[in-house]
Amino acid sequence: MDAVLVTDDPHRTYPTRTGPVPGDLITVTDPLTAHPWRFIPDNATPGQSWWLLDRCPGCATEVPVARVATLADLGDHLDPNRPGGANRKSAERPTECACSPSSPGEAAVRGVARNATVR
Repeated sequence: MDAVLVTDDPHRTYPTRTGPVPGDLITVTDPLTAHPWRFIPDNATPGQSWWLLDRCPGCATEVPVARVATLADLGDHLDPNRPGGANRKSAERPTECACSPSSPGEAAVRGVARNATVR
């Protein structure tokens, strides 16, 4: 089993000079639990951080939930109550689900076009 798989994101496109192209969808599978973690690039910091995708508790849409640049950032998101574990970066997250009417929207925050809702 591959631990890291990068594929075209079927739900997000990125603008280029010649037209939109599929974004990257990065799936990292924990070899011990087989749990998949899914990430999309953070266009605000190309090559330096990614957005962790997870399900919105309100509507089950897959949304960016935390900016991850290091494994410590992922640990902060998974256990925010551990000493020194408050993931302040999660507060900056773009929200793209329908149940968050006050969100600025993924397109405004990340500069991408949203093609479809993932449920």
